Amino acid sequence: MKLQPLTQFEVNQPLMSWTPRPVMRRMAEFQAAMGANVDLRASRRQPLFTNTLVMPSAKLVMAGTSCSRPMYLRECELLADVSQSDVLLLRHDVDRGASFDIRFRDSGQWSCCYLAWWHPYDGLWLIPTAGEQTFIRAGELGLTRATHAPFADARRREEGIVRAIETSSFTGGR
Repeated sequence: MKLQPLTQFEVNQPLMSWTPRPVMRRMAEFQAAMGANVDLRASRRQPLFTNTLVMPSAKLVMAGTSCSRPMYLRECELLADVSQSDVLLLRHDVDRGASFDIRFRDSGQWSCCYLAWWHPYDGLWLIPTAGEQTFIRAGELGLTRATHAPFADARRREEGIVRAIETSSFTGGR
Protein backbone atom coordinates (compact mmCIF):
# COMPACT_ATOMS: atom_id res chain seq x y z
CA MET A 1 0.00 0.00 0.00
CA LYS A 2 1.33 3.41 -0.95
CA LEU A 3 0.77 6.19 1.59
CA GLN A 4 -0.21 9.62 0.38
CA PRO A 5 1.56 12.58 1.96
CA LEU A 6 -0.54 14.88 4.11
CA THR A 7 1.13 17.92 2.60
CA GLN A 8 2.60 18.51 -0.82
CA PHE A 9 6.17 19.74 -1.09
CA GLU A 10 6.66 23.12 -2.72
CA VAL A 11 9.83 23.48 -4.77
CA ASN A 12 10.25 27.15 -3.83
CA GLN A 13 9.82 26.63 -0.07
CA PRO A 14 12.25 25.33 2.57
CA LEU A 15 11.79 21.62 3.32
CA MET A 16 13.41 21.60 6.72
CA SER A 17 11.57 23.57 9.36
CA TRP A 18 13.33 25.92 11.73
CA THR A 19 16.42 24.16 13.03
CA PRO A 20 17.36 24.74 16.70
CA ARG A 21 20.72 26.41 17.38
CA PRO A 22 22.28 23.34 19.12
CA VAL A 23 21.45 21.22 16.05
CA MET A 24 22.93 23.81 13.67
CA ARG A 25 26.05 23.96 15.86
CA ARG A 26 26.48 20.16 15.70
CA MET A 27 25.97 20.23 11.93
CA ALA A 28 28.68 22.89 11.56
CA GLU A 29 31.02 20.92 13.83
CA PHE A 30 30.52 17.75 11.79
CA GLN A 31 31.11 19.63 8.53
CA ALA A 32 34.28 21.21 9.96
CA ALA A 33 35.55 17.80 11.10
CA MET A 34 34.94 16.46 7.59
CA GLY A 35 36.84 19.37 6.06
CA ALA A 36 34.35 19.78 3.20
CA ASN A 37 33.54 23.22 1.80
CA VAL A 38 30.01 24.61 2.15
CA ASP A 39 28.15 26.43 -0.63
CA LEU A 40 26.90 29.47 1.28
CA ARG A 41 24.61 30.54 -1.58
CA ALA A 42 22.83 27.23 -2.15
CA SER A 43 19.66 28.27 -0.30
CA ARG A 44 19.47 31.51 -2.28
CA ARG A 45 19.57 29.61 -5.56
CA GLN A 46 17.23 26.89 -4.33
CA PRO A 47 15.06 27.57 -1.24
CA LEU A 48 14.70 23.82 -0.64
CA PHE A 49 18.22 23.92 0.82
CA THR A 50 17.35 26.41 3.59
CA ASN A 51 18.53 25.09 6.98
CA THR A 52 20.89 22.59 5.34
CA LEU A 53 24.62 22.50 4.58
CA VAL A 54 25.32 21.86 0.90
CA MET A 55 28.85 20.58 0.26
CA PRO A 56 29.34 20.36 -3.53
CA SER A 57 32.92 19.02 -3.45
CA ALA A 58 31.75 16.19 -1.18
CA LYS A 59 28.52 15.65 -3.18
CA LEU A 60 26.71 15.84 0.16
CA VAL A 61 23.76 17.68 1.67
CA MET A 62 23.52 17.67 5.47
CA ALA A 63 20.28 18.38 7.29
CA GLY A 64 19.64 18.34 11.00
CA THR A 65 16.77 17.89 13.41
CA SER A 66 16.02 17.17 17.02
CA CYS A 67 13.08 14.98 15.96
CA SER A 68 13.18 11.19 16.15
CA ARG A 69 12.94 8.72 13.31
CA PRO A 70 11.23 8.51 10.83
CA MET A 71 10.60 12.27 10.71
CA TYR A 72 12.23 14.12 7.81
CA LEU A 73 13.27 11.05 5.84
CA ARG A 74 10.89 11.92 2.98
CA GLU A 75 12.05 15.53 2.91
CA CYS A 76 15.65 14.41 2.74
CA GLU A 77 14.83 12.06 -0.12
CA LEU A 78 13.63 15.08 -2.08
CA LEU A 79 16.84 16.94 -1.17
CA ALA A 80 18.82 13.97 -2.53
CA ASP A 81 16.83 13.90 -5.76
CA VAL A 82 17.11 17.64 -6.38
CA SER A 83 20.82 17.86 -5.50
CA GLN A 84 21.87 14.49 -6.99
CA SER A 85 23.98 14.11 -3.84
CA ASP A 86 24.22 11.89 -0.81
CA VAL A 87 22.21 13.11 2.18
CA LEU A 88 23.26 12.98 5.81
CA LEU A 89 20.54 13.64 8.40
CA LEU A 90 21.95 14.50 11.81
CA ARG A 91 19.56 13.77 14.67
CA HIS A 92 20.61 15.65 17.78
CA ASP A 93 19.49 14.52 21.22
CA VAL A 94 20.68 16.56 24.21
CA ASP A 95 21.08 13.46 26.40
CA ARG A 96 22.40 10.95 23.87
CA GLY A 97 24.35 13.09 21.42
CA ALA A 98 24.06 12.88 17.66
CA SER A 99 23.04 9.95 15.50
CA PHE A 100 22.94 9.89 11.72
CA ASP A 101 20.76 8.61 8.91
CA ILE A 102 22.50 8.32 5.53
CA ARG A 103 21.05 8.05 2.04
CA PHE A 104 23.54 7.32 -0.72
CA ARG A 105 22.53 8.65 -4.14
CA ASP A 106 23.54 5.44 -5.93
CA SER A 107 21.44 3.07 -3.82
CA GLY A 108 18.52 5.26 -2.81
CA GLN A 109 18.26 3.32 0.48
CA TRP A 110 18.50 4.68 4.00
CA SER A 111 21.11 3.48 6.48
CA CYS A 112 19.87 4.59 9.90
CA CYS A 113 21.10 4.88 13.47
CA TYR A 114 24.79 5.49 12.80
CA LEU A 115 27.08 7.11 15.39
CA ALA A 116 30.11 9.31 14.90
CA TRP A 117 33.42 7.65 15.68
CA TRP A 118 36.65 9.62 15.76
CA HIS A 119 40.29 8.80 16.26
CA PRO A 120 43.31 11.10 15.75
CA TYR A 121 44.91 8.73 13.23
CA ASP A 122 41.85 7.33 11.49
CA GLY A 123 39.73 10.49 11.25
CA LEU A 124 35.95 10.73 11.30
CA TRP A 125 33.74 7.71 10.65
CA LEU A 126 30.06 6.83 10.90
CA ILE A 127 29.57 3.41 12.41
CA PRO A 128 26.41 1.33 12.83
CA THR A 129 24.98 1.03 16.32
CA ALA A 130 24.60 -2.74 15.90
CA GLY A 131 25.16 -5.51 13.42
CA GLU A 132 27.60 -6.04 10.60
CA GLN A 133 26.59 -3.14 8.40
CA THR A 134 28.78 -0.89 6.31
CA PHE A 135 31.21 1.52 7.95
CA ILE A 136 31.38 5.00 6.43
CA ARG A 137 34.37 7.31 6.36
CA ALA A 138 33.53 11.04 6.29
CA GLY A 139 36.11 13.27 4.63
CA GLU A 140 36.48 16.39 2.54
CA LEU A 141 35.57 14.47 -0.61
CA GLY A 142 32.40 13.01 0.91
CA LEU A 143 31.22 9.73 2.35
CA THR A 144 33.07 6.53 1.48
CA ARG A 145 31.78 3.06 2.36
CA ALA A 146 34.09 0.46 3.84
CA THR A 147 33.57 -3.14 4.92
CA HIS A 148 36.23 -3.02 7.64
CA ALA A 149 35.84 -1.37 11.01
CA PRO A 150 38.12 1.59 11.83
CA PHE A 151 38.64 0.20 15.34
CA ALA A 152 40.43 -2.91 16.55
CA ASP A 153 38.09 -4.08 19.31
CA ALA A 154 34.93 -3.27 21.29
CA ARG A 155 36.81 -1.11 23.80
CA ARG A 156 38.29 1.11 21.08
CA ARG A 157 34.87 1.32 19.43
CA GLU A 158 33.33 2.57 22.66
CA GLU A 159 36.17 5.05 23.29
CA GLY A 160 35.76 6.57 19.83
CA ILE A 161 31.99 6.91 20.24
CA VAL A 162 32.34 8.50 23.68
CA ARG A 163 34.87 11.00 22.29
CA ALA A 164 32.44 12.00 19.53
CA ILE A 165 29.50 12.37 21.95
CA GLU A 166 31.16 14.09 24.90
CA THR A 167 33.40 16.62 23.19
CA SER A 168 32.24 19.88 21.69
CA SER A 169 33.55 18.92 18.26
CA PHE A 170 33.63 15.72 16.29
CA THR A 171 37.43 15.85 16.21
CA GLY A 172 37.90 15.15 19.88
CA GLY A 173 38.95 18.73 20.73
CA ARG A 174 37.22 21.07 23.13
